Amino acid sequence: MNVATSASERAQWRSKGAFLLAGVGAGFASFFRFPHILLRYGGSAFLYPYLICLVVFGVPVLTLELAIGQIFQHGIVGSMGKVHRRFRGVGYLAVLVGFLTCSFLLVAAAWSVYYLGGAFQTPLPWDDHPHFFENAIGTHSPTVSLNWPLVLALLAEWLVVFVCISRGIQSLAWACYFTIPLTLALLLLMCVRSLYLSGSPQGIRIYLTPTFTQWASLELWLQAMCQSFLSLGVGTGMMPAFGSYNQRSRDVVKWAFCIALITGLYSLVYGLTVYSVLGGMGAFDTPTPFGPELLYVVLPGAIAELPSVLNNLLALLLALALLSMGVVIGFEYSLSVQTILTDVFPNAPNILLAAVISAAGVLLGLPYCFTSGFHLFQVVNYFVPTFGITAVVGLQCIAVGYFFDATSLRQKVREKAHKGWRRAVDYVLMGCFYSINDVQFRINKLEKSRVSRPVWCTIIKYLLPATLLVLWVHGIIARLNETPSPLLPEIHPPWYVMIWGWLFLLLIPLVIIPFALRSPPPVEQEVMWHPNNDQDNLSVTDGDLDSAFNLNL
Repeated sequence: MNVATSASERAQWRSKGAFLLAGVGAGFASFFRFPHILLRYGGSAFLYPYLICLVVFGVPVLTLELAIGQIFQHGIVGSMGKVHRRFRGVGYLAVLVGFLTCSFLLVAAAWSVYYLGGAFQTPLPWDDHPHFFENAIGTHSPTVSLNWPLVLALLAEWLVVFVCISRGIQSLAWACYFTIPLTLALLLLMCVRSLYLSGSPQGIRIYLTPTFTQWASLELWLQAMCQSFLSLGVGTGMMPAFGSYNQRSRDVVKWAFCIALITGLYSLVYGLTVYSVLGGMGAFDTPTPFGPELLYVVLPGAIAELPSVLNNLLALLLALALLSMGVVIGFEYSLSVQTILTDVFPNAPNILLAAVISAAGVLLGLPYCFTSGFHLFQVVNYFVPTFGITAVVGLQCIAVGYFFDATSLRQKVREKAHKGWRRAVDYVLMGCFYSINDVQFRINKLEKSRVSRPVWCTIIKYLLPATLLVLWVHGIIARLNETPSPLLPEIHPPWYVMIWGWLFLLLIPLVIIPFALRSPPPVEQEVMWHPNNDQDNLSVTDGDLDSAFNLNL
C-alpha cells in the first residue's frame, strides 16, 4: 500500500475546535482520581507540585506526542517505530496502559448510575445517608457477587462507545460538544455554590495555603508527575493518535499550550470545589476516610445543599455528565487502539474493529463489577497510572532524545508554530530553567554558528528521563518494602496487591524487551515526510529517520 495515498486519505478532524475539545476531554481521565489524590496528599502540598509538573514536564511531552503523530501520520506504535524500530514495544505498552486505565475508569463512571436513579427521588437518597455509595456498590458485602446495575451501566457505556468508534473520529467531536461544556458548567455552578457553605473558608485555606514540608517526599512528586500526565492524556497512546488526524501543517505548540492551560484552570476550580464542600461538611475536623469514591461524596453533596427545586434537576444532569464522560474516556482511549488496528489492517471493516475493542473493554471491566471489585479498583488505580504512564513517557523521551534528532524535530515543530505561541512557551520554560538554557551546542554540523540549547530539548533528553528514573525506582523500592502509601491503603486480602499490582509491573518488560531485541527488518525505500517542506507533499528518502530529519538543515 502506498504510504502517500494512505496519508492523504486519512481521516481528519472536522474543525480545530473539535481537536481542542478532544484534547481537553483526554484529561477527564484524571477527573475521577484528582479529588482523592488531592485530599490524601494534603491539598496545597500536592496542588503546587502538580501544577509545576503540568507546566514544566507536561507541556513538552504533550507537544512531543502530538508532533510525532502529526508528522508520521500514525498512531503511537507506528510513530515510535519510525522514531526507532526497536522502540515499537513502547507504543504497544502505551496502548496497554491506556486501555487498562480506560477499563477501570469506565467502571468509575458507571457508579453514577445509582445517582441517576436517586435523582428522581425527593429528598435525594444520599442527603441523609452518608454511606450511600458503599451500600450501593456493596463494598462491605459479606459475599462476592455481580453488581448487576453496575454491569448494565458498563454495557450501556461500551455500547455507545461501540457506535462512536464505528462512526469514526467525527462522532467524538459531537460527544465532546455535549459532555465537556455540560461538565464544566456544572462544575462552575457547584464551585460558586460551595463557596457559600458555612465551613468553606477552612477548606479554601487548606487548599490554597502553600505547605512545603511534604515537598521532600518523592512519593508525592511521583504522583504529581503521574497526575499531570494523566490530566493531559500523555503516556497512553491517545495524543499521537489525535495528532495523526491533523494536517501536517497544524501548529501543535499552540494547541498543546491551550490544552494545558484549560486543563490547569479546570483542575484549580475542581480542587477549590472539593475543598469548599469538604470544609462545609466539617470533614477537616475529623479524620477523612474517603477513598477513590470521594468524587461521589463531594459533587452530589454540593447539589444536595441547593434549593429543592434545583437539586433533582442538577443531580440528573450530573449523573448524565459523568456517564457521558465515561463514554468520552472510553472512545478516546479506544481511539489509540483503533488507530493501531487500522494501520495494521487497513482493509478491516470499521464495525468489526469497534466490536473487538468494545468486547475487550467489557471483559476487562467486569472484574470491577463484583462486590469485591472496589479493592481491585484501588490496586489497579495505583499501579497502572503510577508506573505504567511514567514508564511510557520516560521511554518516549529516551527514544526521541538519544535515538532520534530531537533538535531537528523541535525546529520543524517551531516552524509551524505562530511566533506568539512559540514565545509564550519559551518564556514559561526558560523562566523555570534559565541557567540550563545557557548551555551551547551546534544545531547544524555544516555551520559553525552556535546557539543556546533549546529548553525543550534539555527537558526531553536529560531532565525528564533522569527525574522519572529516580521517582520510578523509588516507587518500586517502596512497594518492595511495603511502605504505606496514601493511595494504596491496607487491602484485604493482601494477595490482591501481590497478584494484580506486580503482575502489571511484570508486563512492562515483557512488552518492551521482545521488540527491543528483535532484529530490525532490512531498510527499504519508503515514502516519508520531508521536514523542510511546508506543504503536505512527500519525498522519498533512504528510510533512515535521522538522515531524513537532518537533510538541508
